[in-house]
Amino acid sequence: MIRTIRILAVLLAVQAILTVSVGMSAHAVRGVSKGDPFLRFNPKGADRMILSSPKSENLLIEKRDNGWVLPGLGVFPAFSVKVDALLTKMSGWKRNLPISTSTGALKRFKVSSSEYEHTISFASGEKVLGTVWLGSSSNLRQIHGRLDGENTVYDLDLTAQEISVDPNQWTDKTFLHLKSEEINQITLGDLKMVRKEGKWQAEGLATGEAPQIAEVDALANQISFLGFDVVLGQEGYTPPTLPVLTFSIGTNSGIQREYVFFKAESDPKKPEDPTDKVYVLKTSTSPYYFKVAGFMVKDLVEINREKLVKGLPPVVAPAPQAATPTPSVLPPVVLVPAPQVVPEVVPAPAETVLPSDQK
Repeated sequence: MIRTIRILAVLLAVQAILTVSVGMSAHAVRGVSKGDPFLRFNPKGADRMILSSPKSENLLIEKRDNGWVLPGLGVFPAFSVKVDALLTKMSGWKRNLPISTSTGALKRFKVSSSEYEHTISFASGEKVLGTVWLGSSSNLRQIHGRLDGENTVYDLDLTAQEISVDPNQWTDKTFLHLKSEEINQITLGDLKMVRKEGKWQAEGLATGEAPQIAEVDALANQISFLGFDVVLGQEGYTPPTLPVLTFSIGTNSGIQREYVFFKAESDPKKPEDPTDKVYVLKTSTSPYYFKVAGFMVKDLVEINREKLVKGLPPVVAPAPQAATPTPSVLPPVVLVPAPQVVPEVVPAPAETVLPSDQK
């Protein structure tokens, strides 16, 4: 009995210490309550977002009049849908049960100022709104994190892909997209395809040629959804090879755009895989050069006149029919009776009479 009382007393003492510790931790985060917003600011009010990692350069995403851009990529447009989705998710974070409230645990969860995986900082104008320290992952959909100036660590609904510091993970991959039905002109070499009243017509055809309507429609569709992998650089970037394909398009809204494809140099240390070629693309309507995976544009870069135009079968003239001869009018035939031939009668030789004495 005495032993049981002692055990209970120890447990009560431990509970009291934990209660005081939690109370101090709660006081350390300035009296926040369960269910309060995790952030003490509205991230949607920021005009700059900086993502950092100890292993990479910082990534700045900035809000301009025309939307979010990537200053490090020549002010290339960022994918605003992805940026807004991240801001919306972070603004919805709540302070639920923390996983740690001690300073010593910050390194263990990799959210200390010296050991961390990522940080996200927000600013508006000249004012810094706040920074979030992000560390190890508790599972595939959550990351340990804390707000700058606090020691409380929470499980935050976030994935590593959503906070990548690779600028090409944030580029607007629809940058080159057009509406397929808006394309009304495609020029390839001396072949010019024009869409009039919804139907493709061809200019510069030789006698006996006609457009392959299905092939031209497929080409317009591929051009309209053309994407890219990486923004390589701007004007001044040197293409690796000579162009392998050049064509231009026009649209109903007046856009005139030329596309030039270059074959990217293969890695000399790796054998070239013909199914995984890489191309460099430059268009006339922007200063950027793009890296494009071969499988994305395989059919497009192999387009040529022979695929867009077919020769009509030669018109065979019907063989001339033999004319029916006009009967000639012949003079009447006068029948002259053939002369009768009288057979010549040859007299039989006279019988020789022998004398009786010679008989």
